[in-house]
Amino acid sequence: MSKRLRIVAAFLIAPGLTALVVGMFLRLDEFLAYASVAAVVTYAHALILGLPAYLLLRNRLNVPTVAGASFAIGALPVFVLASINMGDYSMVNGKVLVEGGRTTWAGYVANLDTATVGGLLGLATGAIWLAIAGTRKQ
Repeated sequence: MSKRLRIVAAFLIAPGLTALVVGMFLRLDEFLAYASVAAVVTYAHALILGLPAYLLLRNRLNVPTVAGASFAIGALPVFVLASINMGDYSMVNGKVLVEGGRTTWAGYVANLDTATVGGLLGLATGAIWLAIAGTRKQ
């Protein structure tokens, strides 16, 4: 298979496969709702962030570069969205996350926790992508 075809296949398969694997841990009724949202989110990440990252880093396709880029692609948008204050006060599990319209220390820690999950999903997608696309030397 040509290198160009493997790259296209990696961008088409990796995001959807990650979403499907995560969805396997849900009940069927939850999975059907999750699958539609996950498909939009994962393919948007791949198109908006992954494609420019590939074009920028295509001469350095190795495991550490793809791992770092894919973690960032998963984590950064999640952190930004989690950090947007949507109100004056928020409390989860007895911890005040937003008070007086300002994010508290516990809020930033919760946002980092959420972003870490996004980063790990991005890392998994990057690993699948690299397995399909291969490194530069292949």
